[in-house]
Amino acid sequence: NMCVAVSGQTQPILLNMFFGVIANTGASIAGTVNGILLGLIMTINQAFKPRITKQYAVGNICEMNGVMLQSVKFTTLAYSALIIPFMIAAPRIIHLWLGQVPVYTVIFLKITILSSFMFILVTVTNTAIHATGDIRRISYINGSIYLITPLISYFLFKFNCAVWSIYVVSLIANILVCGCGLVFLKIQIPTMNVGRIIAVAGKIYLCILISYGFVLLI
Repeated sequence: NMCVAVSGQTQPILLNMFFGVIANTGASIAGTVNGILLGLIMTINQAFKPRITKQYAVGNICEMNGVMLQSVKFTTLAYSALIIPFMIAAPRIIHLWLGQVPVYTVIFLKITILSSFMFILVTVTNTAIHATGDIRRISYINGSIYLITPLISYFLFKFNCAVWSIYVVSLIANILVCGCGLVFLKIQIPTMNVGRIIAVAGKIYLCILISYGFVLLI
């Protein structure tokens, strides 16, 4: 958690260093909007956590797998129901809210939302890993990934990369953390059907992507 906090707090500092207050304003608004949307959905995820832990405690890994799949499905679909309309009409909604859309806000928000999809899967995976009680290795690896992201972003900005590249780095970091979590989940619970979790999440993400693209074409 400390590493995530350090990474998150470094973002506005880097944006302010290289792009000034305007970029920082856009980042602040994007973070606020995504935080509100994600906060509403994570309450659904919280409802599944005790069930996941309970099924591991009684040794029912098959049922635990099923609960994790339910959590991924309900949380991701509920989040997509909120954010797809928001992503399409983001400039209008922000204009109605603030009267003016700050520069970079929309692109920051869209990449942040994509990153949040991965964060949902990370949260479900971490719940299962925490149920085992062995969190030292995964915490070390995930913390290292999050601590490296500000350094990578700094060098990208030094080489004149686009302002939104810092959010792409965060997105990639969440993908790596998600992948590490699934690997460690399989190591710590060998009977866990990790492939099924990946397949279900992949199908949901693909459906969301197709839906979003279809709406844009209309």
